[in-house]
Amino acid sequence: MIKALTLDLDDTLWDIWATIERAEQRLHDWLAERHPAIPQAYTPLELRELTAAAAQRWPDIAHDRTQLRKKSFRLAAELTGSDNFCEHSAFEVFYAGRNDVLFYPDALPSLARLSAQFPLLALTNGNADLNQVGIAHHFVAVLASGELGYGKPDP
Repeated sequence: MIKALTLDLDDTLWDIWATIERAEQRLHDWLAERHPAIPQAYTPLELRELTAAAAQRWPDIAHDRTQLRKKSFRLAAELTGSDNFCEHSAFEVFYAGRNDVLFYPDALPSLARLSAQFPLLALTNGNADLNQVGIAHHFVAVLASGELGYGKPDP
């Protein structure tokens, strides 16, 4: 007898890379208005590569997408000499875009059907905010790697 279901979010309910690309472009546009040296030095893809570099530089937070992004934004600001830069503000712009997902066509009807029959638990390496995404009411809990201290799979 099934007592509950776990679901991943990214690439299960929406296309994560399309979402990330839109969020990165939103951030890039915001930076162009406020800290132009950063987007002059880095494309959105190069800023993403700084995030990967941050994971190598700070392996203790490699599981935490939020902290990695903030570290990479701070690093970009330092490398370009951008004064008065606030990585938290930059992250909020990115994060709003990251939570502006386009669901796969069958995702919302499936969530409604499944959550009516079973308790649903989100198990994710991502950092989506289910309240902002608009689906928190379908889930009884969210286990995210950034909060747990390790990603999946983990031995």
